[in-house]
Amino acid sequence: MPVTRQIRVSVTVADLAGTAAFYRDALGLEVGAVQALADPAWNTLLGLDRGTTARAVDVKLGQHEIKLVAFDPPGAPYPTARASNDQWFEHVALVTGDIDAVWARLEKYSPGLITKGDPVLLPPNTGSVTAFSSAIRKGIRWS
Repeated sequence: MPVTRQIRVSVTVADLAGTAAFYRDALGLEVGAVQALADPAWNTLLGLDRGTTARAVDVKLGQHEIKLVAFDPPGAPYPTARASNDQWFEHVALVTGDIDAVWARLEKYSPGLITKGDPVLLPPNTGSVTAFSSAIRKGIRWS
């Protein structure tokens, strides 16, 4: 039987409150309450040391959900230099009807940019959409 739906994507972050605030304030998404995660079975599944805890928040856009997770103790930070072909690179695509308005709103939050310059028109084999990528500072990642 094929996969029939996606429930969520989880993204590990260094600053849970700051990342949640970015998704809420800069992108206008709905952010849920902070959840404490301390399930020994979950730690075993993820290969975490005994006693590792995590906090998480769900960010929702309609029926879609991104779970932001911060671990204690934290793991190694993401490398400063990044490229889309790195094994650790994660990609989340968000759609808007007015990319110029979203771009202007995001610039107020000083994202570290991956795309050079303004949003770019992608080639036909990728949908001929206008897009940009950024990696938010302070360990907050968005691409």
